[in-house]
Amino acid sequence: MVGVTALSALLFLSQLGRTGLVDETPPLFAAAARNMVESGDWLTPRVNGAPRFDKPILVYWLMGLGYQFPPPSLDPLGSLAARLPSALSATVVSLALADVLWCWPQQQGVSVHRGGRWLAPLTASLGFGLAPLVLAWSRAAVSDMLLTGLLSLGLLGFWRHWAWRDHRLPVGPWLMLGLAVLTKGPVALALACLTCLLFGCRQRKLGLLWRRLSPLKGMALAALIALPWYVAEFAAEGPAFIQSFFGYHNIQRFTQVVNGHSEPFWFYGPILLVGAMPQLPVALHGAWIGLTGPHDRGIPQSSHPPEVSLRCFAACWLLAVVVFFTMTTTKLPSYILPAMPAVGLLVGLIAGDWQREANREQSWGAAWTSVALTAVAGAGLCTQALWLPRLDQAFAQSFPDMPTLKVELQTSSIIVNIGLIWLIAAGLTTLALYKRWWGWLLPLQLVLVLWIPLGLLPLANLMDRLRQEPLRAMATVVQQESYSGEPLAMVGFKKPSLHFYAKRLVRYGEDTAPDLANLVLCTNWGLKTDAMLVVLDERAAAQPHWQRLQGNTVAHAGVYELRRLRRQEMEAVVNQLPRDGVVHRDCPQAT
Repeated sequence: MVGVTALSALLFLSQLGRTGLVDETPPLFAAAARNMVESGDWLTPRVNGAPRFDKPILVYWLMGLGYQFPPPSLDPLGSLAARLPSALSATVVSLALADVLWCWPQQQGVSVHRGGRWLAPLTASLGFGLAPLVLAWSRAAVSDMLLTGLLSLGLLGFWRHWAWRDHRLPVGPWLMLGLAVLTKGPVALALACLTCLLFGCRQRKLGLLWRRLSPLKGMALAALIALPWYVAEFAAEGPAFIQSFFGYHNIQRFTQVVNGHSEPFWFYGPILLVGAMPQLPVALHGAWIGLTGPHDRGIPQSSHPPEVSLRCFAACWLLAVVVFFTMTTTKLPSYILPAMPAVGLLVGLIAGDWQREANREQSWGAAWTSVALTAVAGAGLCTQALWLPRLDQAFAQSFPDMPTLKVELQTSSIIVNIGLIWLIAAGLTTLALYKRWWGWLLPLQLVLVLWIPLGLLPLANLMDRLRQEPLRAMATVVQQESYSGEPLAMVGFKKPSLHFYAKRLVRYGEDTAPDLANLVLCTNWGLKTDAMLVVLDERAAAQPHWQRLQGNTVAHAGVYELRRLRRQEMEAVVNQLPRDGVVHRDCPQAT
């Protein structure tokens, strides 16, 4: 477990606060958490002066604790406190997976030789931790990894309860699910129930599973954890909370397309392939064994003792998450994150099979497919000179706020370094498979660990320098140059990090003429100032109606320009707009 802990710290905790918060969602979480500390209101998350009902309260409380206790000198960018809940959640999941396979080695009467009991736990931990989807969200200041961690602890606790043949109420797992509901809503209960339903049906012991897990009592216990905040929030905010959180962010996301996130039904196939690279074929082979019954025993799976049912449970876990979110109308890559611990378990169990010389012949195809994926990815990254120069349009559309990103990538060795690491991993694993070595997954995983310090973190530093550093510079100038009561606006890109770092209310708007009219006519100017600070991006500054407003340029940084514009000048331009056929819309709420 010491090795698992050290590798988890390297994967999830190293350089955690070195880069700033990444727009667009993480600064919203961080700003709401910091506002709780500053305002003393720990009930309702608020960002930029407005309530934020997107997610329940637990993740904001945990981030707020990070802002409350350590001195700011330990977290100068404000990102460490916001990212710690995600990073620690991923670390806990990694350790929990290893602990399950350490306590329940799935030996099935065959003695483990050579590698000892540590192989399957270590491989399961890395099977989860090396998934690119996990690496990305373990360092993101959002609630997805916290949900994954709490849901994983709950589901693993349910399986342990089943394996122990314990008929008492599994208090701990239900408490974890209650906290999960306090993290992202009732989706946690839906995923847990669907997983257990599939598992009980596959084991042909649904009634026994029901009696052991006591779901009615368990849900009541989870409600005792989660409901007090929901009731208090409804009492404080009224129907607006119910309509926004349950109506929009839960029911509507399941039944309708929200924020344009409409994807085909097969969307999570490619997401799983990339998100669990390159070990997904191994995990899918393990899931197939779990759902159809082990090939090395000639008896039905329902006749196996509970302690050897972990593979089936992990397969049902993976299937439940994929099926549930495939059914939703709104689809996002992060939704599939709760399936990644199941992927880790399945990879670890396949490693245990090889160690025990069980099911080897059946898993050859999956092993070689994983190696092939690793080699293809490595070769593609190493040949960046062939394809990167052709992606001008793709970079312009995907990264308009980082116009020099492609050039920076071409002149750096980051992508090639990552490719070389993946090629080395493929080569060593090929040799291990050729020698029919029982621990062939180890060289694949241990070499791939190197791409985090040598590839992922340098890439994150580059992206931060190009994308977020100019915004932090703008925020610093705003703090230094703004007058008392002077409004602040951002036109073009909507970057919540400006609000977070400037510690000012920001009115966001598009670069259209109606939005300019809204900005002038809907702003509360106050009595102390007749000017406004406006952060413009290059595209917004090129619009004709903004070119008329020269004002006073205060600062430039990256693609951004900070101008001080006089109210009289802005009103004169706006008064001209109706003559040009432009009519302003109703005043929107500042967000």
